[in-house]
Amino acid sequence: MDKCTRECLRIPETIEYSQENLAIINKALENESNPNEQVKMRIHRAKLLFDKKDWSLVLDDIKFIEENKQMNDLLYMIKWKSLLHNNIGQVRREIISKLHDEVISSNEHLNLLTCTTEDKIDDFINGKYDDHGKQSATSNKRFKK
Repeated sequence: MDKCTRECLRIPETIEYSQENLAIINKALENESNPNEQVKMRIHRAKLLFDKKDWSLVLDDIKFIEENKQMNDLLYMIKWKSLLHNNIGQVRREIISKLHDEVISSNEHLNLLTCTTEDKIDDFINGKYDDHGKQSATSNKRFKK
């Protein structure tokens, strides 16, 4: 993408999620053939999609970035958090489907569904549970230097 096109599309270095910003990056990607520029745009889009909690699309962009060997600490963290949310989300959808079809009905299944909400997964990822699965007042400090 030439400088004029990038400036005309107004893609700033850091951007917050909005449907408009996502549309701008999507449009820019459609017109971009340079893989290095595509990587830069996909990094921005992955961050936007992460804020939007669109886990599978985040992982699609991360895959492209990884294939182009442009991963960094932040992108790995986005990847891993997205993988957790995406995979647990798939499990939740399957439980809901089986409950709806009345294939399963135990309290154990309902408990698993209740324990794997997006908010609870966020709390888990952010260290808000102690070693025994109880919500703690402080973050888990095991991995801090």
